[in-house]
Amino acid sequence: ADVWRARPGGPAERVETSRPAFATDAHPAPSPDGRRLLFASNRADLSADFRLFVLELATGAVAPLGVQGFIPRWSPSGASIA
Repeated sequence: ADVWRARPGGPAERVETSRPAFATDAHPAPSPDGRRLLFASNRADLSADFRLFVLELATGAVAPLGVQGFIPRWSPSGASIA
């Protein structure tokens, strides 16, 4: 699956997360400041375990958070996730 972003009044656009062909990226959650995208993915291995990643929208850099998760959300301040 791909991650898409839609803006009010504008068309949807695919967000490049550089996922491997076998992987699924799911449940994107934009940060409160709009600069990062938190999402779940099974890209770490071929198992069904989903882990959390953060995409820096300006640079396209993807960083693993090293924890399992499936439907992540940012806190209102953006300082933590649930």
